[in-house]
Amino acid sequence: MTHDVIEPTFIDSETPTNDFGSRGRQLMSDMHSAIDRLADELVTPMVPGEVAEWLANVYKAAELASALLWRQLESVHNAEYARIVEVDPELFRRVEQMKAKDRDCVEELAKLLDRIKQLQEEAQVDEPDEAAMKESLDAVIEQGLGFVNHARMQGKARETWLAEAYYRDRGVGD
Repeated sequence: MTHDVIEPTFIDSETPTNDFGSRGRQLMSDMHSAIDRLADELVTPMVPGEVAEWLANVYKAAELASALLWRQLESVHNAEYARIVEVDPELFRRVEQMKAKDRDCVEELAKLLDRIKQLQEEAQVDEPDEAAMKESLDAVIEQGLGFVNHARMQGKARETWLAEAYYRDRGVGD
């Protein structure tokens, strides 16, 4: 897959952004929606007798977030990171830290999917012991919401450092 060079555009005089066209904007919007959906599924109370359904809903939401995260990393993040370093090479180290955090988010989401899959297997018995599963289910909620927060923080970090690449005071005098 080849990536076109993406030139920055400006929404207003204060905020640089990359113009990824309608496809890129849709991808970013879809990712935000997927993260929100995952958060909503995680905080939806589990009704007794419906743990398997709750797990299925959380898994579907996490799976969608995972697919979109990979696509966004390839299509949007890499271009943004390249642009940040192009505009302000002094931010190279910061970009490398953000890339590492992206990898952490991917790993975190993969572990969440694995854990949900394990719990789904446990819940497949005719009458799963939901009380015995409570601690594991609570851990999934905590793990999932942790991912949601990290993904949101990563988004804000990218926005911030892209803006900083353009507007940061580098100490250059007139």
